[in-house]
Amino acid sequence: MSLLGLGGAALQVFFESARPYLLVLTAVSLGYSFYLVYRRPFRPGPVVRRVWLTAILAGILSAIPFFRD
Repeated sequence: MSLLGLGGAALQVFFESARPYLLVLTAVSLGYSFYLVYRRPFRPGPVVRRVWLTAILAGILSAIPFFRD
């Protein structure tokens, strides 16, 4: 059980140091998704809703570390 805890701590350190790069990757991916959805005049509603839902969830999950303490 202690190995599992040490492995989790090591992963947290890695992801905490990679967080800025992952946030940039998320922003670029969302920007490209919005470009693909809105480049044509007509898009079905479910596609637009999914992109917006993904953007909102990414924003909420990205803000969680600011409210941890």
